[in-house]
Order: sequence, then structure tokens, then C-alpha cells
Amino acid sequence: MAKNKKKYDLIFSVGNTCACSVLLRRNKLQYASYPLDWVGLDPFSDKIQWLLTHFEHFLNKESLVITERPSNEETDMNCEYCKDIKTGCYFVHDFPIGIPLEQSFADIESKYQRRIERLYQRLAKSKKTLIIWYSLDGRLDADELKESQQKLNKYFNPTQFDILVIENSKDVKGFQEENISEGITRITYDMFNIEPKSTMSSIIGNVVLADSIFRRYELQTPWWFKPMLKLIRCIPSKKFKKNLKRKIYNY
Repeated sequence: MAKNKKKYDLIFSVGNTCACSVLLRRNKLQYASYPLDWVGLDPFSDKIQWLLTHFEHFLNKESLVITERPSNEETDMNCEYCKDIKTGCYFVHDFPIGIPLEQSFADIESKYQRRIERLYQRLAKSKKTLIIWYSLDGRLDADELKESQQKLNKYFNPTQFDILVIENSKDVKGFQEENISEGITRITYDMFNIEPKSTMSSIIGNVVLADSIFRRYELQTPWWFKPMLKLIRCIPSKKFKKNLKRKIYNY
């Protein structure tokens, strides 16, 4: 089964919910955080534009406001629900409750800058990259996907970009798979179908069905990467362990 998996040097999420990054980590397709993992509710086209402009105007202190949560069940209750009114995106896992934005912003900005630089370092080394769009609602236009792929391939040449779109529809029985063009695949299914029985998540839906999609792919890593991860687990110092992980994640 493993030999039939599609292999990539880099796999990362471009939204539309943090469920995508959760599933990537569950299936050993991602080991470090990237800038778009936990940022939601903005259009696919905006995510692509950020990639093409080194995240210009991504995090704007002057246009950040704390706003009302759409649902307590689907948000991080330890962090403010923070909206960038300039770009329309939301930061839901970053700004701690009770700490003024002016006080917390510098640390958040530094964190995202590390994630941005990590992503571009990985892209510079990647021959073949997969980006994934995981959406609970809406449907992306095929022409928009083709245009986005062309822009990415041109900008990051010689890196080859494939795009996987996973969309939810309660009207689909089983999996509906569409090969939009070379390297672009759309999979549609009922994310909240209770069969086969599994733990259900308000964000991920049926975990068994979701995992069956992500297990079609494999992240290629250096020969020493996984043995090093096992070794790190034996280190008692949390600080040293964290610093060492940060270094090897930039392989």
C-alpha cells in the first residue's frame, strides 16, 4: 500500500480550517508549524497571494481588532477571537485572553515570522510540494485552481506544486473524486457521515474517513529525521528538546 502513495518533499495547509493541519500531523505529513495552519476564514486566492508576496500585509497591528466569537464550541477559549479588518482573516489561537494586543503583538509577530521563514526555507529545498485546502463549506472554482497552480509553479520554479482540495457535501455518498488537471485533485465527501463509526469532531468530522484521504500521501524526509525524533523523545529537558526539534524541523 505504501508504495502507491504520492510522495512529496513538502506538504502544508492553506486553510480553510485548522483541521487540515491537525490531520496532517495525525498522519505524519507535517512536523512543524507553518504560517497558514491556524489562520482561517479568508479566501483561497488570498492565501495564494500571500505565498507569492512573502506574506506582505499578512499581520497588521493597526488593523487587528478583538471581535465576537461565531461559536464557543469551535474556537480556542484561551485566546481572543482576533480579526484583521484590513485582510478579513481571523487569528483564533494566538492572542491570549486578558493581555492587551499592544503587549502581545511583538511575540505573535515573531512567531509568525519564524513560521514564514521556515516555510520558504523548505520551499527552496523542495522539488515537489503539495498544498491542501480543507473546507467545511463552499466550492472552489476549477479555473481559479489552475491559475493558482500556474502562478505558484512560475514563482517558485523549479519547485512543482500539486493542489489537493477536500470539500464537504452532505449530498455525496462515499467519495467523489475529480482530477481537475495534472496535479490538481478535488475530493468531496460527507465529512459528518457517521459510517464507519468513529470519533466525530465539530471541525474534522468523521476522523476515519478523513484519515483515509490523508493516508494516500507520504512526506519524504532525510534518512536521519525519524530516528532523531525518537531520540529526542528520550531527552528530559523540555527546553533543550524544543530547541533541538526546531533545528531538525528545518532539515
